Order: sequence, then C-alpha cells, then structure tokens
Amino acid sequence: MAQRYNNRVELKDGEVILFNRAGAKRPIWHMRLHVRGMTDLDGNKFSHVQETTGELDLAHISQMRMGNVGLSLSTCLHR
Repeated sequence: MAQRYNNRVELKDGEVILFNRAGAKRPIWHMRLHVRGMTDLDGNKFSHVQETTGELDLAHISQMRMGNVGLSLSTCLHR
C-alpha cells in the first residue's frame, strides 16, 4: 500500500488518511476514511471510503467538513 501513497498523513489513529497519489501529474490530496458497519446498496459490507479532496494545499483541507460523516478535518489535523 505504501507504494500508492505519497505524503501520507494519518489522523485519528489511522482512521483518516490523507495522501497524494504516487505518479500523479498534480499533487491533489485524497482521503481514505475507515468506517464501521457500512454496506453498499446491494448489502455488501465495506470498511473504507476513498475520495479526492480536490485540493492541492493541505492547509485548505483543514477547513473542510465531511458532510454526512460529521467530521471536521481541522479538528483532526490539530490534535
């Protein structure tokens, strides 16, 4: 897994991971969130959600809120 991530930042004991993708043309930050007990529409269980933040600057990410998750990244980054 370490080969896919550059500039890896782990928060909340590894439940939130911010990273840049290795080999990407632009260093856009992505996030990987560990979730418990989630299922997709077909009822299949999964434990991680991975999305792009669309941001190039880690400082801008700290201002984001994770809508449905109710998680403020600024709270995580400053702990």
